[in-house]
Amino acid sequence: MYDGQMEMSFAGARGRASVRQRRLSRAQWWFQRMRKVVDEALDFQPVPAPRPQQTWFPGAHRQPALAPQPSPASESDRLAA
Repeated sequence: MYDGQMEMSFAGARGRASVRQRRLSRAQWWFQRMRKVVDEALDFQPVPAPRPQQTWFPGAHRQPALAPQPSPASESDRLAA
């Protein structure tokens, strides 16, 4: 049997953490992880704008004006001269 005085200390003993403490520790863990993800993210360059595309609407175009055509007779007269 032990006749000396017993010492009891609560400094090293961990009891169950409160709900608030657990929530805070989970939040700290999550935000620490998200900061790490952001710090290690790659920088992507934005995609350049595409080239302009010309579209045609059926039936909406105009007929080009016809240039005056020389008559075949005047052409043969010119060659004969």
